[in-house]
Amino acid sequence: MPQPLISVVVPLYNKRPYLLRCLESIRRQSMSRFEAIVVDDGSSDGGGSLVSEVGDLRFRLVVQANRGEAAARNRGIAESQANLIAFLDADDEWDPAFLESILALAHRYPEAGLFATGFRRCYGGVRPDRETTVTGSPAQLVTDYFRCACEGDLVTSSSVAVPQAVFAQIGGFPEGAKFGADRDMWARIALRYPIAYDNRILATYHMAAVGRLWDSRKSTLPYPVVLHSLRQALAAQTLPPAKEAEVQRYLEFVLMKYAKGLLGLGDRATLRAVLRKERFRISRYRREAALLRVALAVLPT
Repeated sequence: MPQPLISVVVPLYNKRPYLLRCLESIRRQSMSRFEAIVVDDGSSDGGGSLVSEVGDLRFRLVVQANRGEAAARNRGIAESQANLIAFLDADDEWDPAFLESILALAHRYPEAGLFATGFRRCYGGVRPDRETTVTGSPAQLVTDYFRCACEGDLVTSSSVAVPQAVFAQIGGFPEGAKFGADRDMWARIALRYPIAYDNRILATYHMAAVGRLWDSRKSTLPYPVVLHSLRQALAAQTLPPAKEAEVQRYLEFVLMKYAKGLLGLGDRATLRAVLRKERFRISRYRREAALLRVALAVLPT
């Protein structure tokens, strides 16, 4: 087999009902020089056995004890042979042009640290699907990631690719993080690099799939790991003033989103502790925090 131009990493944990759909979307890609590495992170549903059913030597299975999604992605990175690594969750899928688009971005924007396309959130008929992309030129370099991300996630773990050299510089996904390891990775990359973006909708993020990590958060919400990375970057005082302001605003955006998530779960104790500890500099979020403090004080539930 020729050396792959791109490696595809698929972390797998108990997603058997969706895996063949995911793998078929990789197999149908318009460019053929790829390898696909499925990292079975201790699944108990036998989903890993489906990899052989694809009948394609470009696909291989790696099995490890359960260590979490971040560890599975890091294992896939370590196993990859290509200089560019794309990620696709086991319950998501790609348009046939996805990898071709990623390679075109990498050729056009070699200075970028992350390559991404627009994506569709599919809710399985429960609510209308929602598409996320950037406006302007079909292919462009995004230099204000944190400003854009305050309006909503610009990328997902199923619509991106990252060069091996970037991981060598900034490290892998934060293992042990219960939630948000991917958002932390994209932020750490955006602190150092611009992001190349194809605004076509070439990835589908299936929100209705059973077993999403989001589904496991019933009574509490993990503290966003990305906040630690952003605070470290601000404390270093090495960012240009304009970017520092964008990072500060994004930090408070994520923090307020976390506070509202706690409110939605009814976790008043954790929310009260967060509002007591955290300080907001942006006037909008300072007002919202004040309203939350008043609500906690005067409302029984």
